[in-house]
Amino acid sequence: MTAAEETLQFQTADGASHLAVMTAGNPATRLAVLFIPAAGQTRTGPERLHVRLAREWAQLGIASLRFDAADAGDDPLVSDAAMHADSASAAALALQERYPAAGIVVAGFGRAAIGAAQAAALLAEAGVRVHSLCLINPMLGDIPMPQPQSWWQRIRQIVCDCDARTSAASAPAQDRAGDDAAVWRSLPSLLQQQNMRLLVITGGGERAYATLETLAERDRAWRRALRNGSTLRLDGVDRYLMRPAHWQVVNGWFQRQLAG
Repeated sequence: MTAAEETLQFQTADGASHLAVMTAGNPATRLAVLFIPAAGQTRTGPERLHVRLAREWAQLGIASLRFDAADAGDDPLVSDAAMHADSASAAALALQERYPAAGIVVAGFGRAAIGAAQAAALLAEAGVRVHSLCLINPMLGDIPMPQPQSWWQRIRQIVCDCDARTSAASAPAQDRAGDDAAVWRSLPSLLQQQNMRLLVITGGGERAYATLETLAERDRAWRRALRNGSTLRLDGVDRYLMRPAHWQVVNGWFQRQLAG
């Protein structure tokens, strides 16, 4: 069965208009997915991943909305090539207007993981009911890691002095890394306070989730968050989940998690 889709526009608080595509679900669905794009990405996602996931999950009765980042697709360009801060909030409100009984599942792939985490925090602050945060092959970026918590971990830590390049030219990137680190460090507290689930789908040869594993190893709150959430690890999966053989596993797992 082909998923029903429609194009719509929503406006952010600054008056900017954003183009989005809504994939219909069951009118009485308890859940609706909001796909968060990374800077420079369109609503289709990398290798059309957002489209494929939206259409597959629609078969489970789950509605979804995907939209362009502020510097991509049909949306107007912005000077800093970053998504408008309130785009996710406006998109979520548009989704909830159509499916008022649904909790929001905020989903982000790869480098969009940080945007998804930020969006989950913004939506919770705005009073939107966020059911879960779903990270697919999350890339946390070059963020400072917390100090190891045991003597053995300190022995194992690899210290590279060459990474201490603190020139003025690198300061903006370090500032961004610090901001990202603050988001990731505070996320376990947000999950607990909002009764929000963390769903992680990992795979791919380059182990894009290695930073997340390191963070969990060194941070007790993150270990608890992952233990209370759910992680699907697919051996031999390609990074963009292109192989049809993996869809049955991903969809079955996703359906079980959202039914809980």
